[in-house]
Amino acid sequence: MAIFHSFFLTPFVGRLTWQRFLLTYVLPLAPAIILWDGLVSVFRTYTPDELTAMAQSIDDSNYDWEAGRMEIPGSAGILMPTIFLVGSPGVSALVS
Repeated sequence: MAIFHSFFLTPFVGRLTWQRFLLTYVLPLAPAIILWDGLVSVFRTYTPDELTAMAQSIDDSNYDWEAGRMEIPGSAGILMPTIFLVGSPGVSALVS
């Protein structure tokens, strides 16, 4: 959706200068950069198992870790998968 927004919302963000018009519509460099950023971000995501493994590799055993996946309603009611990692102080950290 971001690539479509870059085309349609550009005139409404600040002044539409000739440079912005050129880099968005004539030579679509700005939308290409937005597309590349989105693709690279998708490839950098971790699974809940990978997040749990990274959290448990920390030497501090005073935290309990929970990782998972949940669906969050996005724009137009489309569910967006969201992966999370939550650390909370364990029982041993609260006692000492």
